[in-house]
Amino acid sequence: MAQNFATADIANANIDGLPTAHERMLLDLALIAKGVCSGVFVSGREIEEILAHSVKAETEDGRPVRIEVDRAAGLVKASTDDGVTRAVRHYGDQGAVVLPVGSAKAFFTPALVTSNLPPADEAAWPLGDAGAAVAPGEAWDKALLDEAVETAFSKTPDTFTAAFLIIHNGRIIAERYGAGAHKDMQLPSWSMGKTLTAAMVGRLMQDGAFGLHDPAPLAEWRGADDPRGDITIAHLLRMSSGLDFSAAWAADYAPDKGYPDHSYMYGGAIDMFQLALSRPAAHPPDTLGAYKNGDTLALGAVVKRTVEARGETYFQWPQTALFDKIGVRRLVLEPDPYGNLATSGFNYGAARDWARLGLLFLNDGVTGGERLFPEGFVDFIRSPAPAWSGRYWTEPGPAGWTDSVYGGQVWLNRYPDEDRWPLPVDAYFMLGIGGQYTFVVPSMNMVVVRMGHVRGVLEQNAGRQPLSDALALVMKAYRAHA
Repeated sequence: MAQNFATADIANANIDGLPTAHERMLLDLALIAKGVCSGVFVSGREIEEILAHSVKAETEDGRPVRIEVDRAAGLVKASTDDGVTRAVRHYGDQGAVVLPVGSAKAFFTPALVTSNLPPADEAAWPLGDAGAAVAPGEAWDKALLDEAVETAFSKTPDTFTAAFLIIHNGRIIAERYGAGAHKDMQLPSWSMGKTLTAAMVGRLMQDGAFGLHDPAPLAEWRGADDPRGDITIAHLLRMSSGLDFSAAWAADYAPDKGYPDHSYMYGGAIDMFQLALSRPAAHPPDTLGAYKNGDTLALGAVVKRTVEARGETYFQWPQTALFDKIGVRRLVLEPDPYGNLATSGFNYGAARDWARLGLLFLNDGVTGGERLFPEGFVDFIRSPAPAWSGRYWTEPGPAGWTDSVYGGQVWLNRYPDEDRWPLPVDAYFMLGIGGQYTFVVPSMNMVVVRMGHVRGVLEQNAGRQPLSDALALVMKAYRAHA
């Protein structure tokens, strides 16, 4: 049963029905403050540039928002003229954390995250940056490749490309930055973190912690006659668990189901894992695929509990077990105020580092001769999820179309022709709001990363057409696939 949204203490509350104007304002202000706090303290951007490219300083109903940045305290406040305020605090290597209303701090102990890698310029690519970029090979038409890069940066008033790079045969053959970004900038990556969650699951599977088709090791679901006990790791990876985790775009959503869980988790300053694990089953596992944060959060809970049960430090583990092994020196994973890494969306990484993760998948989970994922894991990740057959996000696709667009925390390039990216059908990709993409194309031995800024929900897909046009030129530039 959802609780009422109490403005004095929303740490563990959900919103019954549609929120009031005041409640919605609190959620708006939280995300505005969060965008500025991460931009200033994680990305190292100037406030003016953040407001120009990434954060719209007004509420959903158009009310102006005043932003205060206290650099000494690592605190950002977003307020309306009548004094309604939300605060977000920077916690070092844990990034920016949305604080509950009325609270001046989060409820976890911050920790340093350290890398054992040498400076990037002292190590060869991909473990470092030395020799990362090379001239494209003879198969490439250089003029068309340059045109593709230029097209990726063609701007409309609604979209700003921050980074675009192409890796072929393991090396960077094209790279450009714009909109105030540079190669080392930690950029908002949003739901590309879902694929990162899958990578962490793969690391634990390689260590023998659990199997792909094992029931999710979550005590909340192990009660007698609890249908959630049948949910496996595979179901969660495929977003096919059947959990009743609400999203505004879902066909079964109605206001009486409460404010959408998928959206509320970001601005509500709640225990995100508890939110996901408390949700009942709405459908049997593997019968209905739908894009919702709940399955990723449940996987996050599995990762956290598994790591801590082994006596390892939760915040450090991704760096040691995964990032150091693929050349990532810093990728900021931001938690909720209870210390749960919100890898469904709150993460900041540089374009080259997302490319490194893409290379790991491209190379079947092997890096430097070491296998990080079990054999067959990547094939599972990039295979169509059966419960998604004929569905877009949560809605049915065009009449007569039966393919599946989702794999295991990645999207597949298997849409109908009019919506398919101009890449081979074996391409799959990480995707985050605001135009964050990492494409992995096995048949071309290629990875393409595009990262962008977005200032409002209505602008989130504005960069799609320039990117599609750029990818079409990439295909033409590669003569063997012209």
